[in-house]
Parts: sequence; C-alpha cells; structure tokens
Amino acid sequence: MPGPLPVLSAAAIEREIERGGRLALLVSKRSVAGCHVMAATLESVAAEYAGRVTVGILDLQRDQAVADRWLARAAPSLLFFVGGALVDRVDGVVSRGQVTRRLDLMLSARPPG
Repeated sequence: MPGPLPVLSAAAIEREIERGGRLALLVSKRSVAGCHVMAATLESVAAEYAGRVTVGILDLQRDQAVADRWLARAAPSLLFFVGGALVDRVDGVVSRGQVTRRLDLMLSARPPG
C-alpha cells in the first residue's frame, strides 16, 4: 500500500531543482478537496517511479513564495521539473492515466541546456 507523499520544505524543493533531477511537485492546500484527490493519485503511482522521479508536495499555505516563483496560483497544480527547468504543468484534478503519461514524458525529456 502506498504511503503518504512527503511535504517538501522550500529549501528541499530548491535543492532538488538545483540538483537537476526529475521532480513532480504537487502544489497543494489542505482545505481544497481536489488537492486530496491529486495527492491520492500521486501516492498510487509514486512507487512505480521511485528512483527515477522525486515526487512531493508543496504546501501552498506554508511556502507561498516558492509557488509564486513558479506561477503556481491554483491548487491543485502539478509541476514537472527536468534538469532544473519547469517543463510541464497541469492545473486542477486529472486522472491517474494523465499523471502517468506526463511522468513518462518527463522521463523521456532531455534536460535543457
């Protein structure tokens, strides 16, 4: 059974982006039902992508400045980073299939630069 996704601090998010790996980041707000739906969806696929994609949550109420940096104004939003660059995003609730397609595309993407 999948476990809860880690809530990443602003510093951890910045480190992961600077490291240049692959990061799928859920911009979430505890009071928004759609955020709980997307967290459950991501939890259900995270194990399949373990070791290839870091998956975590950005708490919009705690780290608004990080969300502002990436223009993540909606909750939920799912941001995809490759090589330190934002390469894809989706706002709102999407299906598990849409999430896995985007993760697969992210894995095939070449880092910018």
